[in-house]
Amino acid sequence: MTVLLRLPLLALTGILALPHAMAQGQVPGSPVENAQFGRALTAGDFNGDGVEDLAIGAPFDDVGTLDGAGSVTVLYGTDQYRYSFAMGLRPDGAQIWTRESPGILGDARAGDWFGYALTAGDFNGDTFDDLAIGIHRATVGGLAQAGAVSVLYGSANGLTAAGNQVWDQNSPDIGGGAEIGDGFGYALATGDFDRDGHDDLVVGVPFEDIGSVNDAGAAQVIFGAADGLVAAGNQFFDQSNAGVPGAAEAGDTFGFSFGVGDFNGDTTDDLAIGTPLEDVGSIVNAGAVYVLFGTVTVGIELAGAQSWDQGAVSSNPLPDTGDRFGYALAVGNFNQDPFDDLVVTSPFQDWTTGAGDTYTDTGYLHAIKGSASGLTRADSEGSLLLQDDGRYGTDVAVGNPRGSDPYLIAGQPGRNVSSQGEAGRILIRYTDDTGLTDTALQYYTQNNSGIEDISEAEDAYGFVVATGDFNGDGLDDIAIGVPGEDVDGATDAGGVNIMYALPSGRMSADYDLFLHPGSSFAAPVASEDEASDLASSLLPPAPNPTTGRTTLRYALAEAQDVQLVVMDLLGREVARLADGPHQAGDHEAAFAATALPSGVYIVHLRAGETVHTKRLTVTR
Repeated sequence: MTVLLRLPLLALTGILALPHAMAQGQVPGSPVENAQFGRALTAGDFNGDGVEDLAIGAPFDDVGTLDGAGSVTVLYGTDQYRYSFAMGLRPDGAQIWTRESPGILGDARAGDWFGYALTAGDFNGDTFDDLAIGIHRATVGGLAQAGAVSVLYGSANGLTAAGNQVWDQNSPDIGGGAEIGDGFGYALATGDFDRDGHDDLVVGVPFEDIGSVNDAGAAQVIFGAADGLVAAGNQFFDQSNAGVPGAAEAGDTFGFSFGVGDFNGDTTDDLAIGTPLEDVGSIVNAGAVYVLFGTVTVGIELAGAQSWDQGAVSSNPLPDTGDRFGYALAVGNFNQDPFDDLVVTSPFQDWTTGAGDTYTDTGYLHAIKGSASGLTRADSEGSLLLQDDGRYGTDVAVGNPRGSDPYLIAGQPGRNVSSQGEAGRILIRYTDDTGLTDTALQYYTQNNSGIEDISEAEDAYGFVVATGDFNGDGLDDIAIGVPGEDVDGATDAGGVNIMYALPSGRMSADYDLFLHPGSSFAAPVASEDEASDLASSLLPPAPNPTTGRTTLRYALAEAQDVQLVVMDLLGREVARLADGPHQAGDHEAAFAATALPSGVYIVHLRAGETVHTKRLTVTR
């Protein structure tokens, strides 16, 4: 087993019946020793069907005879139904991508680590999400580990090699210039920083030398356009820029992690940049986060940039040696105001209790609230899970980040479980009207009832976490990376645990999947007897996506009060199609979306005490 230190079920739509029949399938490929399948995860709707898909990085996978060249597997989600049960992630159409895939630019090399970082966004505005793949150890112009990013574009058939791109710091008109060991592509994120309707790509270069200052770090923004990502207007930021807080110092690793959200409520995305090895005063590697704000038509501007360390967030804990504040970042609107909030972790935080017991590298997590002036210390909060070397907050993600019921998932991959060291655990925190709450927390390990497989030493369950709506019910599901999982005798082959949201929005282990190359996986399918007992159901909109009109169909087993509304992703009602008593039977409502801008909307059906949701994509 490898000790993993990050260098430098399915949702039953409104129904709680247990499935009997299963629809079978298989993840492509076979387990490879040390591949660490599941070390990187991201969700995106690559085929534009209104349901998110999952990209899974195996950066240390072998490609032919090339050790550690790396691969990415893509599994597609669906809201297709059998007896009202959504299928979710499915095997048909699954893809494996490497730098040796036909049509992909660049050549695979041993040790490239293709797939070490992943992010999804619609860079060309065609309503299909695209996939950016970090290759931060790629050789560029003979410069070892200078780094590159491969971009695959989405289509109605999913990701395709057509028009794919490779970006590096030797690409024409890209700032910085490739150098040995820069690590361009180590971290990736997407956001629309100039509000032009095209997602932009942020690339971390945490080992960039700034002048003679080694590994100070940098961040590169490449803007989206109708033809995809373009070099025109790209922006290069480091701490030697006037307006970027702090100063470029050796080993800072500026650009190690990113969080993207609208922290000041101006409807333009802003950028948080993790710098976990930043010294705070004389405190070595305490860590810091810098926030740069997006501006319409301009992109990132440096006016008003913010600097955060643990002392700026709270009086306890204060910055300490080796905390690595800013190691992982996530964004969500936890209190339903107009401002996104930022989650910042310091997984190597030590903690001493009131009784004098000290825990080393137990980890700590901060939630910093947004406001009209950007992030603010007011009402910010923190949490920790006590465990020596637990590393709580190694990764974090937010489900339903701008929906009505956001939640936070945090990985604790160093957690000991039943005497199995570093087996790993995750924590899920839900929200109420005021924000994150400690009511009804959920903890999961591989020893939980219903979770496939078992907790084993150095599995690192929760090393990476991601969220996405993989079955189109309007509720985000969870993907949990287990890169240290041994599979069929292959050490550290890796795996991914999928947990689907129930209609309440809470997770359930009863319908989980555990995926690895070559594994069979299933989607729950109700029996006809179960289907006949359903009190109500909501079918997916048809057509979906729609450019104008679509039809919403729902069924009631008995007479009851019904509300049928369409909401945007901020939970704001945009249309009310039904409100009042209905007779039993089949019903439908026509919805004219012609006045709505392109985007994703949620169809919300309340039938008595049961709530159903479906995702609707509007395109122009």
